[in-house]
Amino acid sequence: KEEPVSDALPPFYGTGVKMVGLDTCDAYRKQQKPHMRRWAPAGMFNTGTNTLLDLMHMNCQFPDRTGRHGFWQVPWGKHNPLSWRGGHWAPQFQGERRFRPDPLSILPVVVVKDPTTWMKSMCRNQYECRFRHRPSHRSAACPSPVKETQTTMRYQPTKPSFYDSLPHFWRAWNGEYLNSTAPRLLIRFEDLLWNSEETIRKVCTCVGGRPLRRFSQAHGVSKDARLGHVGPVNDRAKALRLYGSEAERFRHYTREDLEYVRDVAGASPLFRALGYDFDID
Repeated sequence: KEEPVSDALPPFYGTGVKMVGLDTCDAYRKQQKPHMRRWAPAGMFNTGTNTLLDLMHMNCQFPDRTGRHGFWQVPWGKHNPLSWRGGHWAPQFQGERRFRPDPLSILPVVVVKDPTTWMKSMCRNQYECRFRHRPSHRSAACPSPVKETQTTMRYQPTKPSFYDSLPHFWRAWNGEYLNSTAPRLLIRFEDLLWNSEETIRKVCTCVGGRPLRRFSQAHGVSKDARLGHVGPVNDRAKALRLYGSEAERFRHYTREDLEYVRDVAGASPLFRALGYDFDID
């Protein structure tokens, strides 16, 4: 018999909503006139960018009510590195007659996921990321051994990027947004799941919107197969059960794996700022 699903943030993720970049919200609102304030999701594969989009659409309103204050991804592509901003345009912005906003006028809201659970999600849905080199990487033990997950990521078919491992990939990709001097907001996938209302209220206010009084929760599957999403996905109830278990969080990881995650991903200030640190003993 399955245990009841809890709506409370698991204690191993600390308490309260954790974000990085709230101190840049005021600067963003001052830079952009109210009718020009726009936001868009960004994040690595399997981090919950579609859930963020759904929740914002349902719960954030702007004064002019035009519906033109959000894009479904940042103009340089939500899964592409921040360093591509201004030098690459996602398909919806390509073409001679397509609207192209000033990339710096868009506030990126970046969804970050616990690297221990994110790597397991990548094992289920790897998209354009290749890291399976050992037999165990093609079994339930994936991604162990983590140290041997040398990663090739093809953001574009002709533009591969190489990382020493999945934790190196996590640290480098999120690090570009963390170290950016332009306004941006980094939020936790786990807060979208367990602290949805407070998280969306903060994001909405940051970009200059007005949170609706009555909060609407997103319970269904947010990934659309028409947009290239493949493989198993979770609705909210399944996600609460899966990610709310500390035993499941560490299942199949060896001590060496966890030490490696702490050494590599833990070298980023983001690792502790978002409450992802853990004890190995």
